[in-house]
Amino acid sequence: MAESPVSRFSYRAFLSYSHADRAWADWLHKTLETYRVPARLVGTQTARGTIPRRLNPIFRDREELASATDLGAEIREALRQSENLIVICSPAAAASRWVNEEVLAYKRMGRGGRIFCLIVAGEPGASDRPDRAADECFCPALRFTLGADGRPSSETTEPIAADARHGKDGKTHAKLKLIAGILGVGFDTLVQREAHRRRRRMLMVTAASVLGMAIATGLAITAYVARNEAQQRQAQTEDALNFMLGDLHEKLEATGRLDLMAAVTDRAMALFAASKPGSLTDVELTQESRALVQIGQIRLQEARYGPAMDAFQRAEQRSAELAARHPDDGRFLYDRAQAEYWIGYVYWQQRRLNDANRWLTRYRDSTLALLKIDPGNQDWQLETTYGEHNLAVLALDRGDLETAQRGFEAELAAKQKLARHQPEDADLVSQVADTVSWLGSVAERKGDLAAALHFFTTQAQQLDALRAKHPEDVRWLIAWCDAKQHQSEAFRLVGRIAAAKAAIDAAVTALEALVEKDPANRDWQIELAASLVRRAYVELAASDSSAADAASSRAIRILDAIPANVDGRVDRSLSSWANRAWRLRAIVALQGGRHRAASNAAARSLDEATAGAATGVVDDESLADRADALLTVGAVERTRSPNSTPPTWAQAYTLLATRAPGSHYWRLLDPWVRACQLTGDDEGARVALDRLDLFGYVPLQPWPASAGHPPAATEGTQHVQ
Repeated sequence: MAESPVSRFSYRAFLSYSHADRAWADWLHKTLETYRVPARLVGTQTARGTIPRRLNPIFRDREELASATDLGAEIREALRQSENLIVICSPAAAASRWVNEEVLAYKRMGRGGRIFCLIVAGEPGASDRPDRAADECFCPALRFTLGADGRPSSETTEPIAADARHGKDGKTHAKLKLIAGILGVGFDTLVQREAHRRRRRMLMVTAASVLGMAIATGLAITAYVARNEAQQRQAQTEDALNFMLGDLHEKLEATGRLDLMAAVTDRAMALFAASKPGSLTDVELTQESRALVQIGQIRLQEARYGPAMDAFQRAEQRSAELAARHPDDGRFLYDRAQAEYWIGYVYWQQRRLNDANRWLTRYRDSTLALLKIDPGNQDWQLETTYGEHNLAVLALDRGDLETAQRGFEAELAAKQKLARHQPEDADLVSQVADTVSWLGSVAERKGDLAAALHFFTTQAQQLDALRAKHPEDVRWLIAWCDAKQHQSEAFRLVGRIAAAKAAIDAAVTALEALVEKDPANRDWQIELAASLVRRAYVELAASDSSAADAASSRAIRILDAIPANVDGRVDRSLSSWANRAWRLRAIVALQGGRHRAASNAAARSLDEATAGAATGVVDDESLADRADALLTVGAVERTRSPNSTPPTWAQAYTLLATRAPGSHYWRLLDPWVRACQLTGDDEGARVALDRLDLFGYVPLQPWPASAGHPPAATEGTQHVQ
């Protein structure tokens, strides 16, 4: 997806507070999420980055943690994904273990300079006086710097704070001080703007009337749009939309009633359909476009692709109208580009790849037009790289390797140029490494295994340097683990087993330590399971069947404990890794003469491969998974009936015949060689074998002769997109 030019985080801020201060948290959360940044500031550069239109979303924790022993996985991930940390400070907060832990966790990520405090009660520095210690409003993690051990040291520090207490800044000025700090602008700038801001009408809702209020909100929008007073219509309509797509969505999600949200968004869509973009003001168009994108994203979460497309297309119409009215204003062109991206993305999910390519090309061209407006805008320079990246990944998905390679090379050159000017931007450095990895994937599919190994090794080295520079940021550790997995597999494919083992062992060790710290982190569990599957194939290549079986068995236990679907959809990566783990267990069982165990494992492998293909997506990886599973099932059947030809071998041949003969990708060619051998296509097998030999590909050992020359074991590259 195209990243926002204002933030690479999921949240503008994480709101930390004691539940004794919940009323303050309610007020601040609402105030920040509904705050409209002055239009003349939006898009300008400050020390804090590019100023956004909005400060939403703001993450806030609403669960009591009294029974917990550590911060939960959701909280840690939310902290990682938050651009700023805002702490509501009071004696209750100073005494709260969890407020202190959240501040500590954020500081350990190296983001101490992005912590802002709002004093609502108590007194700063009161703990220095024994008779006033109970009035202290700053927790220890705020009062002291961190030592080398990651704990508060004896060196004091002064937090950045706004003071909402009576007689101090007051609520309004304290709010503006916080916002000024987050945006990196002068306090006076916002004070002057606030003097002209209209008072907003606040919409209230109770749990007993959530749906009723949703309908009332929709009616309110209709009434407002019908009025002649433009200023009042603008303010009231915005409040209604913010409520529907913000607070209401949040309340329904918390109560598990997102089914009601469908009715709300449908009502809003009906209202938008009745309005003509050409008759709306700039403010109304901007507001409707923003709301329509939110509606589209909500519908995407529900896998409602048709309604999502409708919302994104209407958003594109409105943003295109704005861009036509103001051709030299990059803000409106940027909005149009985002709508173009989302339309292309939905087509991609529907596997309408030609349509996806058309709209993603429009998105890329719009990003290039942004640069013509402001060639020096580095955020827009980066946006053009996202345009290239989307088209390159789509080309790879379509099997157009030359176009994919040119796209990734153009993306890499642009990002490297930006990185030279911003060497301290860790996110940008990691993006350079990621693009290098994509070039490795293209080389791998083209059969250039030496180039693939070079790219994956380069990526691992770049991320290793990033880890050394930012040891507190777990994102780079995760990316490095993924890079080491790709590097290990590339070593294995060319027969460098010792190097492959060293690389995969490093990844497994690091992931084990992460999972031990946060066992509830689903993504880390999947990464660990994937690394264990890859370790299993390396062990098999080293002829250590026992170690291979142990690694695959452990991977299966992890995968079995993870829910197989997310939001009602099958997680293809889980099915793919489970398929490969079970297939390896079948190989090892056959080698040991344990035919019943081999039969059970082969059946599970085929079940997982079939589940992974159930989404209707046909690509090289899913084809190879299914073909390998079918060949494995056939090998087991052949041991029971040595004189018969299992039908699954012919099925695998038919499946692969659609793509493998013209492919240079080892994942297809390896099972294709076996399928050809087993079904009598000697010429097809010879051509494929010659191609693999030319690539320097070293297959794993074949199965026992009693299986009738069955297929060798293979294990594929699972590249995170």
